[in-house]
Amino acid sequence: MARPGRPGASGDPRCPWLVLAAAPGVGPKTLERLAARFGGAPEIVAAGAAALAESGLSAAACEAIVHPDRAALAAALAWADGEGAHLLTREDPGYPPQLAEIPDAPLVLYVRGDLAVLGDPQLAIVGSRTPTPQGLEATREFAAALAARGLTITSGLAAGVDGAAHEGALAAGRTIAVLGTGPDRVYPAV
Repeated sequence: MARPGRPGASGDPRCPWLVLAAAPGVGPKTLERLAARFGGAPEIVAAGAAALAESGLSAAACEAIVHPDRAALAAALAWADGEGAHLLTREDPGYPPQLAEIPDAPLVLYVRGDLAVLGDPQLAIVGSRTPTPQGLEATREFAAALAARGLTITSGLAAGVDGAAHEGALAAGRTIAVLGTGPDRVYPAV
């Protein structure tokens, strides 16, 4: 149980995960190491600066965990309260099982839309941001044909091949757009 005044004290079980996801240098492998020592995300966040430092975390990571950006936590939770929005932690039953199998699965996913799509059979299509016109056409046709056969097309939502894959998939089925950053940040910058 989180201590009063500590991250997660609001009772929202996602808060400790958000704190850990925001801490510099804390990713899936570090989380595994910390979990082996302290327990789950709430116990890691409640461990305190000295114990976290003894576990090998940087001063910046300890600071981010012990004194999280409460405004950022509140903003993330407010976003998750929006229509069609979902904030999934690795402990959430809605977290995609295929993604959970990879060694560097993200600690937190921000999802907008139908969660059931995350469990669909998928094929990823990614490619150049500056394809030829023939490449764009071929990508749309390929994605549409695969989507029509029941595959959900997953891509990065970038201009070029990725966008064409989404267009083709939407013409015949379903698609998932994956962003490495939030939708509020354009990457790479144009």
